[in-house]
Amino acid sequence: MLSALRAQSPLFATLSGKVHDAEGDTPLASVNVFLANTMLGAQTKANGDFEIRNVPFGNYELIVSMIGYEVQQKSLRVAQAKLGDLAFALKSRVLSGPEVEVVGETPKDWRKNLEKFEKFFWGSSKYVEQCRILNPEVLDFKAEEESRWFTATARQPLLVENRALGYRINLILMNFEYQERDNEIRYSLIPRFEQLLAESAAEEKRWEKNRATAHRGSMRHFLNALAAQQSWEEGFQICALSRLPWEEGAVKQMMFKPERMMTTGELPNERWLRFENCLEISFNNDRKKTSWMVAQKDSVLMNTAGYVYNGADLFVYGYWFHQRLAEALPREYEPTEE
Repeated sequence: MLSALRAQSPLFATLSGKVHDAEGDTPLASVNVFLANTMLGAQTKANGDFEIRNVPFGNYELIVSMIGYEVQQKSLRVAQAKLGDLAFALKSRVLSGPEVEVVGETPKDWRKNLEKFEKFFWGSSKYVEQCRILNPEVLDFKAEEESRWFTATARQPLLVENRALGYRINLILMNFEYQERDNEIRYSLIPRFEQLLAESAAEEKRWEKNRATAHRGSMRHFLNALAAQQSWEEGFQICALSRLPWEEGAVKQMMFKPERMMTTGELPNERWLRFENCLEISFNNDRKKTSWMVAQKDSVLMNTAGYVYNGADLFVYGYWFHQRLAEALPREYEPTEE
């Protein structure tokens, strides 16, 4: 990887605060407090205090999670050395009616639905065979024959292990819905990554290679290259489209200076992405690795590592749409230089 593609050295901050029970106002110990999509987090102490150090400046979702309580999340703008007095009052979680009703599912139906869920959950990566859910028993499923909606819920965070990339993921499943008639998927996941301990130097080397392979050609790789003004050198070909190619009247035009879509942000390691209508991005002239991108806002804020702060700001189709949890990397991942 070219040195020019590495993210600019960010400034760092310390986050601190307290978590207590909303009803009794008593401090809560061993609550998981973490930044979504990262390896950064901590557990509260006996007095409810927490502290997370070495947080690069930028935008984050701070997640507060404990079994038996409702998940809380807070959007943060980290742009100063210390951000304290973050207070959270957790409410007890009450099981809703639909969750109780689904328990009557037969073991045979449940296993069949688990297979269906995992097909969409992991994606179509070659790494899927080395991935597994460690506690699938917390999952419940519901299939509505008339509407053809398939939904999955989890009574506790899912514990996921990816032996291909070397990560264990503590994942909160906010929602998961699949409409079989239109092949439409809606889901929201909140992951916290932990790096696995390699059993040998060879395994560690294999993980590094697989991570680089998962990153190469991904949306993060593309945006990172675009921010570094090296999209062409890194193998990306970009076209501007008047609309998505399968829609009537779509007109395609090659972009010769795509870096003009980027402007500087407030922080040195931030960029604004601006483009109209739709982009078609192919990697190394491989038709199988062609993606389409549509922005949901006039300007999309990201960092120079290629991480978009709000994933809902961009819709993707094609190759990138099929890259899911089996190829997921933590936000702070940076490929090693070649």
